[in-house]
Amino acid sequence: MNARPFYIACGAALLLAAATGAALSLSYEPSASHAWLSVLGLGKIWGGEFVRGVHRAASEAALVSAALAVAARLASRPPSRSARLEIGVALIGLALVAAALVTGNPLRNDNTGRFALSVETNVLGTLPALGGVTRRALLGAGPERTLLMRLFVRHAVLLPAGILLVAFAMRRIRLGALAEAAKKTRIELRVADLVATLVCVVVVAAVALVRGAPLGAPADLGGVFPARPPWYFQPLYLSRQFLPAQYAPALTLLGIGALGAVVALLLRSGGVEPSARRRRLRAGLVFGGVFVYALGCLFGVLKDARDVDVRASDRREDWTVARVEALSRTGVSLEHGARAALDADPLHRARALFSEHCANCHAFGDLRPHDGVARAPSLDGFGTRAWVLSMLDSPDAPERFGNTPFAGEMPSMTRPPADPALQAGFSAMPEGDRLAVARFLSAEAGLTSAGSSLAELETGARIVRERCTSCHRFSGKTDDEESRAPELQGWGSRAWTTTQILNPRSGRTYPARVRRSGEMPSFGGVLSGEEVALVVDLIRGTLTDELRPDAYRASAE
Repeated sequence: MNARPFYIACGAALLLAAATGAALSLSYEPSASHAWLSVLGLGKIWGGEFVRGVHRAASEAALVSAALAVAARLASRPPSRSARLEIGVALIGLALVAAALVTGNPLRNDNTGRFALSVETNVLGTLPALGGVTRRALLGAGPERTLLMRLFVRHAVLLPAGILLVAFAMRRIRLGALAEAAKKTRIELRVADLVATLVCVVVVAAVALVRGAPLGAPADLGGVFPARPPWYFQPLYLSRQFLPAQYAPALTLLGIGALGAVVALLLRSGGVEPSARRRRLRAGLVFGGVFVYALGCLFGVLKDARDVDVRASDRREDWTVARVEALSRTGVSLEHGARAALDADPLHRARALFSEHCANCHAFGDLRPHDGVARAPSLDGFGTRAWVLSMLDSPDAPERFGNTPFAGEMPSMTRPPADPALQAGFSAMPEGDRLAVARFLSAEAGLTSAGSSLAELETGARIVRERCTSCHRFSGKTDDEESRAPELQGWGSRAWTTTQILNPRSGRTYPARVRRSGEMPSFGGVLSGEEVALVVDLIRGTLTDELRPDAYRASAE
């Protein structure tokens, strides 16, 4: 099989990557605090996002073309000595292009790139003998604050120099094209080269336009993120998931050795012209392996696209990027970097706390349990009239108690019970009464009370005392001392919600009982007063949109 078109496509892709990389480097700052911001700024320049997309797609196209060129040479008849040298040099070039991708992805300093680097280098680090040396060659030595500079030097200077030397060596070997040139005219070769170049350019441009170059949230290495390698390393990542952890390094090294043995066998010169059957078998072995690897890439991409953790993380990443842009527009200083601004932003901190401590059970906006199944009521609109009305209408709805162990404990005020014996005595609460209760409880929460007259609130209080205290407490009084229903005086208020988070069994929100399975745990001692105040204001929708951390420290004292 003719490998020349793949070599030509690889060269064209490398030229595109070099040109766009040089343009991007003019605005890039390889520092921990400003690398992400400089990449974000590139996207604001006309054509900047497209240039980033071309740079990424061209780098990946160079990797794919180089791999296909090596495969094409291996699939041809047993190579001569010069052809074996060509393949060896091409394999070195393939490794250098892969290294350029590994060192380039983290330079944008977002979660996707930095966590992918952790996956890649941690896998390398576990390999016996070679792992530590290879990892050190990629990352260098030095503190974390200089990592981006070390990666930038490798990505923009050292590795391109190595790739240039490989290209020069390939030129000296003449790409094994001497025999091919004898069969074709110079014009035919030039036309074939032009077609290969145009195909590469068109594919790269199309991928850049469709996919672009997404930028994730500023890297937070201490946070939780579903680390994944890029699509072209997915088969290697997935294969290790099926290996026993204690044997994974040794088995990985064994697999590399087996692959090397197969390549060495294919490189062995047979001395005689092989039969057509043997040539087909050789080509089938090589391109069968390529096909299986490509299927692994596709499977990994589709698996991540359906992974609930990855999708939830994507939503958080999009929100965080938009938040940085919003902070910048409002005049917040980004002098110390985007991550520092986010760490000082009450809204971002509150969301991070909710995601870590509350989103395992509750849903709130785009913050949801990783598996998509809420195990506690949704807190969207908590304390509002709409929230109360939905609870009165359908307390066992999925967004209320339907997915909890307490489904069926609170009766609907509008729907007859399922038990026929209880249906005869059922009387639906009139719509006006439900609205009065919702107004009253929302006023107790300190929300949406504007527009409710004193008479309306008194009506709601009366209905609560008459109809709700058969289960609920109001001012500590109830008709059923064994009920586990919550206290309605001050329900949903800042004080009530704070107490509920700190100690749900204090007796001031819910009855002081032994905790049942599925009940809310206590976060007293887990969250500080300031952190609780942030979460409470986030849930209640009263969180200030300004950078005022002192307000939360004061409220917690």
